[in-house]
Amino acid sequence: MSYDLLFERANSLFEIGSLDEAERIYRQILDAIPNNPDILNLLGLIAQTKNVHSQAIDYFYKASKFAPNHAPVYFNLGVSLFATNKYFEAIEAFETSLQYMPDIKETYNQLGLIYTEMGKKTEARNAFFKALGIDDAYFDAKANLAITYKKSNTDKAITLLKEIGENYLAYYYLSKIYLEQNNLLEAFDCIFKANELAPTNDEVKIVLGNIYTAKKDTLNAKISYEKALLINPKNINAIINLANIYTNNNQVEKAESFYKKALNIDAKNIDAHLNYAVMLYKENRISEALDEYRIVVIAKPDLPQASYNLGLILKDNNDFEEALGLFFNALRIMPDMEEFSINILETLIMLQNNNPDKAIQIAKNWLKSYPNNSFAMRINQIFEGADSSDLVATEQFFDNFADNYDYVLKNIEYNLPNVFAQLLKEYAGNIIDLGCGTGLIGQAIKNTDINLIGVDLSEDMLNKAKEKNVYSKLVKSDIVDFLKTKHSVDLYLIADVLGYIGDIDDIFKSIQFDVMFSIELNKNNKDYELLSNGRYVHSMDYIQNILEKYNFSIEYQNNVIMRQEYSKDVDGLIIYAKKNS
Repeated sequence: MSYDLLFERANSLFEIGSLDEAERIYRQILDAIPNNPDILNLLGLIAQTKNVHSQAIDYFYKASKFAPNHAPVYFNLGVSLFATNKYFEAIEAFETSLQYMPDIKETYNQLGLIYTEMGKKTEARNAFFKALGIDDAYFDAKANLAITYKKSNTDKAITLLKEIGENYLAYYYLSKIYLEQNNLLEAFDCIFKANELAPTNDEVKIVLGNIYTAKKDTLNAKISYEKALLINPKNINAIINLANIYTNNNQVEKAESFYKKALNIDAKNIDAHLNYAVMLYKENRISEALDEYRIVVIAKPDLPQASYNLGLILKDNNDFEEALGLFFNALRIMPDMEEFSINILETLIMLQNNNPDKAIQIAKNWLKSYPNNSFAMRINQIFEGADSSDLVATEQFFDNFADNYDYVLKNIEYNLPNVFAQLLKEYAGNIIDLGCGTGLIGQAIKNTDINLIGVDLSEDMLNKAKEKNVYSKLVKSDIVDFLKTKHSVDLYLIADVLGYIGDIDDIFKSIQFDVMFSIELNKNNKDYELLSNGRYVHSMDYIQNILEKYNFSIEYQNNVIMRQEYSKDVDGLIIYAKKNS
């Protein structure tokens, strides 16, 4: 058979999707006619279609060497360079293509996509406008232009996309915008239309799966990702999303095989490394998780969650200084994320036990860089030995802590709600929860015979407590100020509050009814003492003197493990004191 007939045969096979057979014939021709730019270009297109972009790039570069004025080769080269995140090289390839064929709308569209990915909105819009100048009905460029307004002017982006009409890409982008807005109804409607118009598009299936995931419909999400893989077996997003589903379902072996499959396709894929790290950490494979997180942090130092997660592991492994560096990096990127500040404070306390000078210096630098950060204020005051009246245990401090409060207490195995629930399981009457925080104690003790009122200084804490729907009333007030008002009560609760207060004389002076409270005991002779962890401990002699002074008698006291600290139990007492008439 002549080479012309072989070439036609290979082209026909390529067109019907028989890539392996077409590639075999092209290679056969190339063996006989080395350095043929058309064959090299076609072999590159086959590799590109198979998502083997590194191989495709090699073929296109070789083809351009022997056909330096062939615009399609540079266009194809640009596509594969873009797919491998080599943005500047891709721009150069597309611009070279335009030198020889300046009126190709698809080339301008590709340039616009690259600039969009790089965050260069002005250059992106200019490129899309040039594509539309060549063909004003070029829907892809119109849709891509609309997306450049997604963050700065979402309404304009939606309007532009709706103007396009019955086009799968417009519906696809609309669904992604609505999904980001958590408007799942509109998102689903748009992706359904996109799917009807482009039933073999794997990226449409991905968004459909993401919507099902947002709706917590794991089964249909899994089906959608699997359909995407049937269309494109190397769709890395589908592979990672399936791995995440298996992780959440505790199918660890399957999850790991999919993460590794994703990394075999793209060894530098950040999402694959990050999600694989989360799975490894969940399985207590700490050293492997550390390796994965380090890859992510080195590749993406501006990804705050990666720095934060790696910092958490290092903190648990007592590598406090490196953990702090990572927490501060995360805080630099997201300075309003209180969870980062909480862990900086806790890690500084841990570091202070081993290296007080270093901890104090880091705390000072933190406050210098973030003078309005209440956690930075508090840790500096703790290290300086401030009195309770000076500490930033204020509304601002606890407001900042509110969103993460329940999560943090869960992590330190906070035990007081369970203990109070046992002690009060048969109680009936009006209980006022002083310093109720997010309502964990109230949630634990609430029954049909108990009427609960919560009091706290922090409005944000009270908002969290309100969500638990166990209090008949919530009051924003300082404890002592509240105790000076009239109210109906049978028992006051003060659970894990006195640890933030040194001198408790004013509180017990104002209490006129029975009280149940918790304390952490001071083993020294001092009445109360501020520890390096920012909490106060009180001596039993001091507590007894206060109670006697204000006419209370101890009905009973229970030893209790209050929480975990540095992987050790923190011992305390729960005391029930009766107010004598």
